[in-house]
Amino acid sequence: ISFLLSVTFSIQDPLRVLSPDNAVAGGNPVFGIAWDAFAARYGSGLGSLGLMVVPLVCSLFCGNACVTSTSRILYAFARDGAVPLSSVWGRVNQRFEAPVNAVWAVVTLCFILGLPSLHSYVAFAAITSIGVIGLYISYLIPIGLRLLARDEDYTRGPFNLGRFSRIIAAIAFCWALFAVVMFILPQVYPVTAASLNYAPVAVGVVLLVAGGWWVIGARTWFDGPRKTVEDEEDFALDVKE
Repeated sequence: ISFLLSVTFSIQDPLRVLSPDNAVAGGNPVFGIAWDAFAARYGSGLGSLGLMVVPLVCSLFCGNACVTSTSRILYAFARDGAVPLSSVWGRVNQRFEAPVNAVWAVVTLCFILGLPSLHSYVAFAAITSIGVIGLYISYLIPIGLRLLARDEDYTRGPFNLGRFSRIIAAIAFCWALFAVVMFILPQVYPVTAASLNYAPVAVGVVLLVAGGWWVIGARTWFDGPRKTVEDEEDFALDVKE
């Protein structure tokens, strides 16, 4: 929120934010706003190049974190036999002690998905929206199930929020739902076939395929996550011995 506020209050001329006549030809609104702000204050927008290094570095670390988490998710699904070519993606490299095949698979998919953004901002916006929508849906499902569950049927973990659990879960659910709706809306006006936000279509296809796969066959053979570590009680017992 602080970043959005700082960018918003730095706008010099709202009409120039997406104008093809600004310093970045309307391609990057944030960069354009920073350039105009430096130009208005110091007479030149070159200083904004140094400022934009910060979000670029943050994006690099964020990308690394996303690749790490996504590759481990792919590995986990492969370990449980829940994806095609599970024997390939679930293999752990003995040298690096990491699922290298899963990492390269994720990197390759990210590269392929990012190619359309070189030609179209609408494609880039749709790709980023898909990521945000999918992330928040993954939060909505467990939080929603928790809100529907009765307290007597729910086993709390070692760390919990006590009597504030439901109210905080409700706030989190509403915020996640708000975020999903916001990223489903069109990001470019007027809305045409070329500028339509296709993120909800892509997310719907993924949900349809995943749900169809479960109904057609996966529910008959998928038994859930496979255990690869000892139970906590057994591990504690071994330590005591």
